[in-house]
Parts: sequence; C-alpha cells; structure tokens
Amino acid sequence: MKRRLQTLARVVEVKEQQRRSAEWHLARLRQQELTLLEDQRAVIAALNAEQPLHGLFVEMMARQLRASSEKLTALRRGIELRAAELQGQTSQLKQAESMLRDATRAHDRVAEWKELSEVIEAAMARDDASLP
Repeated sequence: MKRRLQTLARVVEVKEQQRRSAEWHLARLRQQELTLLEDQRAVIAALNAEQPLHGLFVEMMARQLRASSEKLTALRRGIELRAAELQGQTSQLKQAESMLRDATRAHDRVAEWKELSEVIEAAMARDDASLP
C-alpha cells in the first residue's frame, strides 16, 4: 500500500510538471501573438503616415502584412491546440490527485484498523493474564 502511495505521488508530480510545461508553452505562444499584432499595427501605422517617400514601400508593407497575417493565423491555431492540451493536462492532474487522495485515505483507514486491532489484542492479552 505504501508503494502505491509513492507511485501515485510520483504520478501527481509528473502531471504537475506536464501541466506547468503546457502553461509555459501557451504563454510563450500568446506572447508571440502579441508581438505579431504589434508588428502589424506598426506596419499599418507606417502605411497611414504622411511621409515624403510614402508610396515607395507600399507593396513591401502589404507583403509583410500578408505574411504576418498568415503567421498569426497559424499561431492562433497553435494556441487553440495548446489550450486544449492544457485543459487535458489539468484534468489528468486532477484525476491523479483524486486517486492519490483516495489511496491516502484507504492507507490511513488500514493503519487505523491495524492500530485498533493491536489495542484490542493487547487488552485481551491483559484480561487473559488476570484470570484465575
């Protein structure tokens, strides 16, 4: 029973690490999304600006916006996948914690029954010694 508790504790620890890793990856993807959005805003602001050489780089800026938009679309799909993975990791962690909690309770109950039976046996042994 003790070995099962140790195994379950290790499983919970691994699930926690997997969940933290999934959170970290999701946060990194969201940061990349913000960076791409800022880049798009900067290009759009440059297109809207009244500069003397304004018309020279419009085509290049349009290509950059298109490429950025494609990257953003792919990144958002990745974010959705990572979010689903994080949700799965969270549910697996909760399930492992529940199993550990149940196993701990069962182990504690067995230990209590063992202790109770030892107390009863000790009391019975004392009663037998005092009989004439």
